[in-house]
Amino acid sequence: MPTGWVRSLHCKSNVSDDVIIQPKPSLSISKLRLPRSCTRSHSQPLKDSIFPFPKPKPTNPKPEPRPKTMPVPPSPPPPLLSASLPSFVELPPDHPTHGVVQRIFLCSWSPDKEGVSFSGEIDRVFRIRHPIKALAQFEQYRAAVKARSAGSDPRCIADGNEMMCFHCPAGGEVKIGLSGYNGSDAPVKGIRTFSGSGGAHESVAQVKDMEKRAMLVCRVIAGRVRDDGIGADSEFESVRVGKEEIVVLDPRALLPCFLIIYKV
Repeated sequence: MPTGWVRSLHCKSNVSDDVIIQPKPSLSISKLRLPRSCTRSHSQPLKDSIFPFPKPKPTNPKPEPRPKTMPVPPSPPPPLLSASLPSFVELPPDHPTHGVVQRIFLCSWSPDKEGVSFSGEIDRVFRIRHPIKALAQFEQYRAAVKARSAGSDPRCIADGNEMMCFHCPAGGEVKIGLSGYNGSDAPVKGIRTFSGSGGAHESVAQVKDMEKRAMLVCRVIAGRVRDDGIGADSEFESVRVGKEEIVVLDPRALLPCFLIIYKV
């Protein structure tokens, strides 16, 4: 048997054994290495693809700490004032109302006497604040005067014949005899008011040893005014005495607005 042919056959039969096929390595995500640039720019999309759902938030989050504030001390309570007494507020000299009250006081000192003026000094001016009850009584009296004056004086029908007058507390009350008032001839008490500050001052001129004096600027509901000693009509609310004085018969008709402290 020829040996050359056998050798060639033996060689051909081992050709498949001589050829070695290398297996391809398997890839895994854990061993996959990406360049740094890709890791930085594509790390978030890759993470989103692996975890598509957001993480749940905690049910009871911790409250954020609030900034500490200094405690504010409580304000002092307002002073206790009686509900039936008025209060006084001093007006400074540069207050506009102070100037108006001062001009009214000076101009009405002696309006009928030329060359006679106030030679003293105004020391202080106060605004008077009344409680609600006093204001209500004043308005109720006005309404009663208007109702009684139906068909008479137009001023009484409009506002009860309200006017501005001066009154000195040192003068107090005065008794005057009025025939026919309230069906009696007995003297009647009344409050003296004056259209000028000079007349109000003269009403207490007999009071001596007073360095400072007080005068009130008042709103007065005069109503129907009767001249002193004329007629016997009982339907009136005040009496005129002389040129400047008006005696008010009901204290509800008087509402002081300003208090003036002055020196003569």
